[in-house]
Amino acid sequence: MHYLPVTDAGASLAYLDLGDPAGPVAVHLGGLGSGPREYISGALSNEDLEPLRDAGCRVRVVAAAGHVLMWDNLPGFATAIAAALRAHPGE
Repeated sequence: MHYLPVTDAGASLAYLDLGDPAGPVAVHLGGLGSGPREYISGALSNEDLEPLRDAGCRVRVVAAAGHVLMWDNLPGFATAIAAALRAHPGE
């Protein structure tokens, strides 16, 4: 089972179960408002990322990384974080 930490500015952290493609992912992401949504995953994690994409979340995948992105591929993780931040300046 994979869990996605999701938060919005000023909101508390919630965890969504990504194991159920028909689950509440779209509902929860939709409830966060119209702000940007980013999710960074490791290419080796075997996560089903389509529910996130379908819900309007931008997904970035770090090559040669599993669940521990910064251990498996620190430069790739840093690049993904930097790209996500650049995509949403001032937010």
